[in-house]
Amino acid sequence: MKAKLWNGHSIAQPRSATNPQVFPSAAAAASGADVVVTVVPDAAAIESFALGADGFLPALGPAGNGSRMKMVTNGWIMSSVAATAEAMAPAKALGLDGAGFLEGIEGTALDMGYAQSKGQMMLDGVYPTSMRLANGAKDARLVSEAAHDAGLAGAVARRWREKVKQSPRRQSSAHGYA
Repeated sequence: MKAKLWNGHSIAQPRSATNPQVFPSAAAAASGADVVVTVVPDAAAIESFALGADGFLPALGPAGNGSRMKMVTNGWIMSSVAATAEAMAPAKALGLDGAGFLEGIEGTALDMGYAQSKGQMMLDGVYPTSMRLANGAKDARLVSEAAHDAGLAGAVARRWREKVKQSPRRQSSAHGYA
């Protein structure tokens, strides 16, 4: 990720090859940026920086793209965990060591760090909480609804949502899931 800099007073200048690139406007700096960090002195400056004639918000594209991409990512996470669990459970039921599955995919095009990590947790029976259950329920609902609205099945998110609803711990915000 490259750093970009815009200074509303036009006094920022690069001092070396490692300094950020300087842009003529907030919009130019934000265009194509992965992250926008702002440091402004007051509300008026924030409004000008974000919404002014050369503000950065319009340069970021349609509102909500970040939230939609988060839903896509969360759907992928749900699918990845579900696929790993679906591979590990039959191995155990068939009297096989699930580690053989993880070793079999290791280093191949089928390998995925997330499957290796979650698969090993499943083998060890260790499930450290990685997200509050309430947040997982919300994400599963959003992904499931977005899939439905787009005419897609969204089967994994829908099933994930049902499982979270069935959890006896879902009433407590202190509980989470691995």
